[in-house]
Amino acid sequence: MPYIVKEDREKFEEFIFNVVFDLNTGKEVSVNETINLAETVNSAGEANYVLSSIVWRLFEANPSYTFGNALMACLADTSATLVDRFFCSDLEKDEVYRFIHLFCHSLSGGIVGLRGMLACVGHEFYRRMLGPYEDLAIKRNGDIL
Repeated sequence: MPYIVKEDREKFEEFIFNVVFDLNTGKEVSVNETINLAETVNSAGEANYVLSSIVWRLFEANPSYTFGNALMACLADTSATLVDRFFCSDLEKDEVYRFIHLFCHSLSGGIVGLRGMLACVGHEFYRRMLGPYEDLAIKRNGDIL
């Protein structure tokens, strides 16, 4: 988990709040706002912070094992989709393609760095949020063995 200094977090708060609100209320996330974010992110740590904040807040609003698994799957599916989009040269005007390239520009390692950052978001979410949730279920219901 990238622990970026609190002053650096403030510039992302409005975006994080809006995305979480939109997703929790069934609204579509603004592509233009997402592209604006990509232009603001300067490092893998900042990107990880933004995405982790979104995932964690979504889980806090709906803490369940099923939803936690869905969030993990979304991160994995996003990584696979990004690779497909990244290598499609006919998508230069596509907003998602622009976002990926802007995001990759700020991350060392390009698309590989982006995929690695997404994996780290998922691992940290599991370690810090979903794992403890499972531990409570074990105490409540008993372990497998």
